[in-house]
Amino acid sequence: MKQDIESLEAYYLAQCTNLSTLRQLHTKYPNDAIIAENLVALIQRTSTNKADLDLAARLTTRFSLKPRTAPTGPSTPVLTAPKGKKSAYTVAVLFPFRMNELNSANNQFVVDLYEGIRLAVKKLQSEGITVNVLAYEVDNTAESMQKAFGDPQFQQSDVLIGPLYPVTYELATTWAAERNIPIVNPISTNSSLLENQTYLVQPSVESQARLLFQFSQRFTPKSTYIAYGNTRQDSLLAATYAQVAKTNGVQVLGMKRGRSESLTVELKGKKPGHILAAFTGSGEGPGVISWNRSTNLGVPLLVPYEAFNTNTSSASTFSGSNVYFFDSMFSSDTDPAVLDFRQKYMTQVNTLPSNYAYLGYDTMLFFGRMLGKYGSDFTKGLKNQSYKDGYTLGGFDYRQSTDNQNFNVLKFSNYQFIQVK
Repeated sequence: MKQDIESLEAYYLAQCTNLSTLRQLHTKYPNDAIIAENLVALIQRTSTNKADLDLAARLTTRFSLKPRTAPTGPSTPVLTAPKGKKSAYTVAVLFPFRMNELNSANNQFVVDLYEGIRLAVKKLQSEGITVNVLAYEVDNTAESMQKAFGDPQFQQSDVLIGPLYPVTYELATTWAAERNIPIVNPISTNSSLLENQTYLVQPSVESQARLLFQFSQRFTPKSTYIAYGNTRQDSLLAATYAQVAKTNGVQVLGMKRGRSESLTVELKGKKPGHILAAFTGSGEGPGVISWNRSTNLGVPLLVPYEAFNTNTSSASTFSGSNVYFFDSMFSSDTDPAVLDFRQKYMTQVNTLPSNYAYLGYDTMLFFGRMLGKYGSDFTKGLKNQSYKDGYTLGGFDYRQSTDNQNFNVLKFSNYQFIQVK
């Protein structure tokens, strides 16, 4: 009977083409593998949204999902590009460009990433480092990855940037591991990808929680309250932060989805040393600030910088001596590297750069410089030191892990955001 029910569920869910419906079903039934499998499949067929890609990657890992119809690995012979220092290096960019959808808002982040990469190649050339970028249309299908494998030029790659989908990422890691070639993922915060020389340009959620907790140790008393939003990233950050806090002897006075209107009652007279408000949704920041003020607790608040639209929010939104903003993609308006990149980007693209343009630029610039300094086998160079100067988003630190440990905590002072050490 159970098998019949599951067969019916699988059949009817496979007919669903509404991504929002499957997301809602997954939220309601988070442990249902059939819902998860169909949600991942629909994301891979229809979406290039960053949040969807990250969700698909997490579900693929959690439920050990496999491609429904695809070869399990590359069939090309193992050819290896020469290692060591060279006069020129090859970097393959494996993105879902979807050229026929360039006007789609969901796809804009891919375009911005690539424009940043193009500018970084010019910067590297001015520094005497020649990088040849090979761009491949690699989406959610194994066929798109196999097509790249079949290109003789691809076989000479020194570094791969992407793919962004779980199916093609799995194929790429198999190919790259056989050849000892690093893979760089600029957008994921999924720690399950940290294997086979995969480097995350942004810190994993686990690293973010740990680094944020380290910062919070300056607050007293040693207790916290955690509120979080509706996204998977919000709940994961909240749960991970709570676990880190408990492990280190810090009391968690409460953890709740949403902004409680009766927080002081819930706390039963206790006052936390600080509050973590894990709301990463665009535009949620001002509401979080208003909620925090309404509690009249007056304790330090930690809130994601990405939850605010800094171009439209007034300065009063960010005011408050006890409000701290955290982010891994912060660009300072006073940083010479930021100002130089912004001017060149506007000249090339005729618009202001998004965070993803900065991210693409820094990614290519950093790994290009590592190639130039250490050659194609640059992993030892990554562990020697952190690299902060000359990057728009704060730099790179792979000394402890293969996810970037660069993480910013900010305060708003004199009408600008400044880093708190």
